[in-house]
Amino acid sequence: MINNLSEDSPKLVSPPSPKLNGVQRLLEAGLLVSCVLSMFAMLALFSFDPADPGWAQTGYQTPVRNLGGAVGAYLSDLLLNMFGIVAYSLPFIVALVGWLLFQKFYRLMQLDYLTLGLKFIGFIMFYIGITSIASMNFDDVFYFSAGGIIGDVLSNTVVPYFSFVGSTLLFLMFCSTGFVLLTGFSWLRFIDSVGAYTILFIQYLVELPSLLKEKFGTNDNEENITMCRGLKPLGYGGDNGSRVGGGDLENGR
Repeated sequence: MINNLSEDSPKLVSPPSPKLNGVQRLLEAGLLVSCVLSMFAMLALFSFDPADPGWAQTGYQTPVRNLGGAVGAYLSDLLLNMFGIVAYSLPFIVALVGWLLFQKFYRLMQLDYLTLGLKFIGFIMFYIGITSIASMNFDDVFYFSAGGIIGDVLSNTVVPYFSFVGSTLLFLMFCSTGFVLLTGFSWLRFIDSVGAYTILFIQYLVELPSLLKEKFGTNDNEENITMCRGLKPLGYGGDNGSRVGGGDLENGR
């Protein structure tokens, strides 16, 4: 009987432990590390001083002015030399990637490695295109090329073979293709949506005069009624309501 009672009694469910397990600890630590790295890179890039010693120069014999110290000065100089003005977007990319990867541990466990590989290829293609376009079209930043060493090497290699216009189209194709692989964005769906909204907007412009007339204009029936009220009947004349031609009829009797 004791065995039956023990079998029939409901099982007590233990409350979830407030402590993190091993995988959750690693993922949360990875999220914190990626956020701190992105903040440090942002701090170093936005406080860059050309007088600081860095990757490409020894600097002047002055105290380091970079808010990231000597390491921040070296890192910012390296990133600006390699990517140019595009380097200012890298801290945001690092923070976004860290947030997407480590926010939900079950999403990280369910990663499709084909999709992950395509995203990585798209990231490389996008930055190849954007740095080359920046190197070809934008002014220099400090003493760096707008597209950095990567943009300069790629643009100087491609322009003699495809000309300026052809190279721009080629690198725009790299940017668009890389953006699709990186984000899963559909350009065809975007074009269809733009076309649909354009047609709706044109239809609205065509129907706008009739809508304004219905809302603010006068109705044709009301105009007819007011015109009819202003006319006097043919059988009456004068303000006293006497019939026209009544006296003639009496005189003719």
